[in-house]
Amino acid sequence: MNILSERTGSGNLIRASGIRYNHKGSTAMVHARKEVILAVSGIGDARLLGDRGIDFILDLPAVGENLQDHAVGSICFEATDAVDTLDALIRQETDVVAQAIDLAYFEIIEKALLDPNEPTAAYLVVSAQMPQSAGWLDGSSRGPLPGKFLAIGAMLSHTLSRGTAHIQSNDYSTPPVIDPKYLSNPIGMEVLAQHMLEIEKIARAPSFSKLLKQPLSHGDPASRSTNTEEAKQYLRGKTISMWHLGSTCVMLPKTKGGVIGANLKFAFPTISTAYFQATVYAFAERASQIIKAGWVGWSLRN
Repeated sequence: MNILSERTGSGNLIRASGIRYNHKGSTAMVHARKEVILAVSGIGDARLLGDRGIDFILDLPAVGENLQDHAVGSICFEATDAVDTLDALIRQETDVVAQAIDLAYFEIIEKALLDPNEPTAAYLVVSAQMPQSAGWLDGSSRGPLPGKFLAIGAMLSHTLSRGTAHIQSNDYSTPPVIDPKYLSNPIGMEVLAQHMLEIEKIARAPSFSKLLKQPLSHGDPASRSTNTEEAKQYLRGKTISMWHLGSTCVMLPKTKGGVIGANLKFAFPTISTAYFQATVYAFAERASQIIKAGWVGWSLRN
């Protein structure tokens, strides 16, 4: 499949006009009257596209750059027997898995802890061990731990690191290569490390004394930190995604490494401080107004 393109009246801009595709040995073309969603479009880094057998239409090296996501670090502590947790589900115990279909997962999310005095991160509690903070990440011979656990996590609200997301083939069914580069910015690393130390303080608070075994028992001994350097060492191998990835088409002038202008037709320049569904709605509403206004003007001119 290829994107058909044409230059605008001024000759300086390229407009996607349709697609050319193969079906059962025959080639066909479809022309669009309005918007075209781009994929394997030939718009991006010319060298990267050429290496993957794709003819470039417009050389925009910034496409796929500026990837952002909310990084999460957590520490799990062994809980008392009186606390209801989801560890049996984590261990895939048969009787619990059978009941999990009816589990209201959002009830757990509602129990997330937010600290209003620390706007650099959002705190959350998961009533079960988490692989990275219990010491049994993928590839480890150590599986889910016996017992009950509470995991306390901190999600960076403002991501400072910038990753990439690029194609690795001209076959659109081949997954892209994504490198979030979590905590590659030293400030982000410092901030999240401070929050790991704060989690240690939270776990020692009197309000947790009836929930967590005393003295505190860490699911992963490596998660026990007494200073920022120890916390950073822990985070280098245990940071995970909050699955809020976005912003690979930065809204800046092309001369400054940008991909889009103020017409909002591509994506966010930065991600919001939390899950950005509400932001998407507001963004899409404004973008639809701009697109419709543009097509009204085009209809009048033609």
